[in-house]
Amino acid sequence: MNEHRYDILVAGAGHNSLITAAYAASAGFRVGIVEAMDEVGGNVVTDELYPGFHFDTCGSAHSQIQSNPVISRNELRLTDYGLEYIYPDVKAICVFEGGESIAFSKDVDETVAQIDAYSTADGRAYRELLAEIQGIAGFFQMDAQRPGGVEHSTEDPDIRRLQRFLSMSAYDVVMERFEHPVVQASLLYKSSLTIYPVNYPGSTRTLLTGILGSHGGAWATPRGGSGSLTQALRRLLEAKGAEVHVSTQVARLLIEDGRCVGIESTDGRRFYGDRAVVSTIHIKHLVEMAPPELWGADFLSGAGSFKPGFTLFAQYLATTEPPRFLCRDGERTAIAGEIPFSVPDMVEGMTDHVLGRFNSRAGIVVHTGSLVDDSRAPAGHHTIKIVGPQPYRLADGGPEAWDERKEEFADLILAEVRKVAPNLTDDVILYREIKSPLDLERRNLHNIEGSCHGGSQFPSQMGRMRPVPGWSEHRMPIPGLYQTGATTHPGGAISGHPGRNAARVLLEDLGTSLEEVVAGNAAPDASAVTHR
Repeated sequence: MNEHRYDILVAGAGHNSLITAAYAASAGFRVGIVEAMDEVGGNVVTDELYPGFHFDTCGSAHSQIQSNPVISRNELRLTDYGLEYIYPDVKAICVFEGGESIAFSKDVDETVAQIDAYSTADGRAYRELLAEIQGIAGFFQMDAQRPGGVEHSTEDPDIRRLQRFLSMSAYDVVMERFEHPVVQASLLYKSSLTIYPVNYPGSTRTLLTGILGSHGGAWATPRGGSGSLTQALRRLLEAKGAEVHVSTQVARLLIEDGRCVGIESTDGRRFYGDRAVVSTIHIKHLVEMAPPELWGADFLSGAGSFKPGFTLFAQYLATTEPPRFLCRDGERTAIAGEIPFSVPDMVEGMTDHVLGRFNSRAGIVVHTGSLVDDSRAPAGHHTIKIVGPQPYRLADGGPEAWDERKEEFADLILAEVRKVAPNLTDDVILYREIKSPLDLERRNLHNIEGSCHGGSQFPSQMGRMRPVPGWSEHRMPIPGLYQTGATTHPGGAISGHPGRNAARVLLEDLGTSLEEVVAGNAAPDASAVTHR
């Protein structure tokens, strides 16, 4: 059958577009979804890279989605479809050569005690910064959960204060308030976890969520792997009659009388959305799928100047032991071992990134989800993901040079990890797989230049500037077409906010509302959780 017809067609099956589709299907619309990859999930997937070992091959941190009503209020009843989160008590340990460390735990007093070991003044400053952040957290969430974000012209002084805070660099905030290098580096590393330079304007956004998450939902772990979220969404959708077409790549948008009515796939099949078409195709690819005059010069200019963002380099280890970090108070394990090295190393590492130079000390995260989720590996074994920023275009060879040099570079990064976790010897490692920025781009069309966050966090393309000024509220210049995903507000990471925000706009345009859908679901107040 070469033609498929639905009320709403969704192009792309990342977690955001699946959330939009789930609200639409819950409202009673007949939904169809097309996805270029052979499984749904986009960058929120779990793959069996080695027999019995299940890895989050891209996104792992389900921190920001914890405040999304999709999870916090269980609005879609995803717990009925198998979603279960585990919340570790110790969120992360920042570790340094020589045994220096700070463990960030759910308990504020325990975290402050770790900081006090280096500076009691910094311990006080941390409590003050946390109180300040908690004071504006509600406004931050309001901004994230509003299509296009909060209007910048608002007269509310608290919102203006939040906007000023979010426009600053994390470097300025941290270096002005804290004195000890270990504390400075540990806090600054929180702001680098979305692969954005700590000394760039706007980097306080991740500092805010990182500190809040340290005492809440940071490193929340779906049982079974990151892909358990998107698999639960797929089960929900199919239970409500939606159809999912994988291995179906979009070639072009179908336009009738100036309106988007569907898509044509690369193999010639046509898929129609009689009421609406929702895209999560990267904005830079999307504009190539319809005649330029339909987008207009302003939109095309905005899409053309949209920056893909900073890129990642990853390696995955199947092991017989977890990494055991050498810490100030002895050997410790944690779901996330964060290796900042130092403040100068972080700044220099991202400068090298811009210049196309490999730097093994640009900052590293060692993620071991199997520490809290024993379904990811055989008994007594572990899955470890080592990830950090590296440039897509190497100055001495361009992107293609990665194919020849990625193993060499992975060895250099692993050597740095072994300085703080020396037990990760060769005999402990059963299997290793390496993914360069070029590999990440090949895996997912959305990962332009290896960037997994849908576009940089530059202030010029955040909030009402994202993806293009004038089109921040999910409606596109072509009638009938809506955009969601990481290229829309509030951007990348596993937050689900773009998906829920797009659903709000779409449902209102179709004569219903997100609130009506939620009321019809009659969901429990909170998701099923396990604490470890």
